[in-house]
Amino acid sequence: MKRLRWSGIVLALVAVGLALGVRAPGAQAHAFLQKSVPADGAIINQAPIEVLMWFSEDLEMTYSHAQVIDATGKRWDNNDFHIHTDAKQPGITMQQNLPDGTYVVIWDALSAVDGHRTKGSFTFFMGTPSAPPSAAVLAASGGGGSSGGPPNWLQITIRWLNFAAMAVLIGAAAFPFLILTAGLKRLSSDVDAARRRAVHVSRRSALVAAVVLVLGAVALLWVQAWSAGGSATSFSEIDNVVSGTRFGDIWTIRIVLVGAALACALFMARQRLEGFKMSIFAGENSAWLLMLALALALPLTTSLNSHAAAGGSSGLQTAVDWGHLVAGGIWVGGLVQFLLVVPAVVRSIRDPAGLISGMVRRFSAVAIVSVAVLVTTGVIQSIDRLGGVDELVTSNYGYTLAAKVALLLPLLAIGAYNLLVTGPRFLALAREHTAGLLERIYELRFRRALAAEITLAAAILVATAILTNSSPPGPAQGSAAQTAGFVTPAPSAGQPVKATSGDLDITVWADPAQPGINDLNVHVIDTNGDEKPIQRVIARITYKDGSLGTSEIDPTSPGGPHYVATTSAMSLPGKYDVEVVVRRESLLDERVIVTLQIGA
Repeated sequence: MKRLRWSGIVLALVAVGLALGVRAPGAQAHAFLQKSVPADGAIINQAPIEVLMWFSEDLEMTYSHAQVIDATGKRWDNNDFHIHTDAKQPGITMQQNLPDGTYVVIWDALSAVDGHRTKGSFTFFMGTPSAPPSAAVLAASGGGGSSGGPPNWLQITIRWLNFAAMAVLIGAAAFPFLILTAGLKRLSSDVDAARRRAVHVSRRSALVAAVVLVLGAVALLWVQAWSAGGSATSFSEIDNVVSGTRFGDIWTIRIVLVGAALACALFMARQRLEGFKMSIFAGENSAWLLMLALALALPLTTSLNSHAAAGGSSGLQTAVDWGHLVAGGIWVGGLVQFLLVVPAVVRSIRDPAGLISGMVRRFSAVAIVSVAVLVTTGVIQSIDRLGGVDELVTSNYGYTLAAKVALLLPLLAIGAYNLLVTGPRFLALAREHTAGLLERIYELRFRRALAAEITLAAAILVATAILTNSSPPGPAQGSAAQTAGFVTPAPSAGQPVKATSGDLDITVWADPAQPGINDLNVHVIDTNGDEKPIQRVIARITYKDGSLGTSEIDPTSPGGPHYVATTSAMSLPGKYDVEVVVRRESLLDERVIVTLQIGA
């Protein structure tokens, strides 16, 4: 009956999560350009007084920039990138007497929400179009090459260390209250000895986690100053980042929480007694309770600077993200405590089987609730950030999320084994008062299972760090709606490039394959004769000669196997990587990546 009741609770939480997730609007993490005036690819006959841009998130205007250049690289803006209506809608005013020609707007944005930097460009034409800027001119104007920000591997590593230390701190603070008490109640003797040794381990691990979190907070600030200033030695920007940005406000709260947790751990380390009693609200437990409260509050500072804080339902999504992190911290941190506490305690007591059986039984119950919260909040986040199942198998963000779920499955299997097999085994030993070789064998197997669980959990935290540092699939850019009606002079079409994936021959070419507006053509042939209806063709265009981001478009078929989309995403001369994804009914997606040359 108890297992049925727990199953009912899990299903109910998942159902509520699905309902909330379906209602939530999709988030667009990182500051993406959503639209502009003039629009990308627009032909205008009257010079604009101001170029306006709409981003998906508020910008840190001090560290965000834009410029408008012509084919020679000359700037035609007034270098006054500013807030037009709010921090999502900046603008830049233009010089007078704008001559006919092609103009490229190069933007570089630092999100005030998640602290990530994005950059890109769009093109508009005044009167008669001219040749666009060359790659060299673009690079000299800041539109090519590296953005000067910290490398992804460094950001992911720092985020992983912070996630891991945060989980250990939560686990260390919660373990004595949630798990240890259940094991101690199974003991008829050696209770004080077991309590002292176990709490000593939790206290030491909390101290180590707090120290790592202090160092991690400093590293996060350094990375943010690097992103803002464009250099690893941009130490002069640290004060401005702390005092003048949203990231700095939240970071200040974070360092206060971490510092207070470290002070609690140091205070308990100086006590002669362990500072923990069986009664949770005993006066001796005040430092533990304070550290637990600080540990549970800490993930909120992560959520406030994450993808969850973007979008129209940021309050709900931030709460969901906080719940996800807390549940994961209790589960993963609890596993770490188990691995540390068991070998430290079992050699000093006469009934280790009773202690382990009680803790396993309680931890299994806590893990069931944690998994229910993780699944529910994970479903809500996935619906919010992906917007559909399609993106799970067509985007790097979706691949990483799928890998995270795949790692979770064996972790759940090991947890179920401990609940259904390990716990009952130790309980039987405790009831029969059987000790010796069999107990040692069970203990060794249990510790190996814990080590495997922690290894999987560490890999899941790596995936989480990658997701936090990545952007969910953004809106399609360079759509035909903005570029319709622009007719380019008709040089010969670009050289088609053919690639094969599975049973599909996919040919891709651009027409006219010159800087400016192009038709991206995709020709799809099924080679095995059992054609399945094509549901969707997706093309992702990345400029190889500069750092301008990736544009996603959806070519459509005017008839037959030919798909085409008009786009300004290839408006500059140089090489472009084009990833084509073909989605068919009842089959796995096929994908190819080809390189197209635009211009000479």
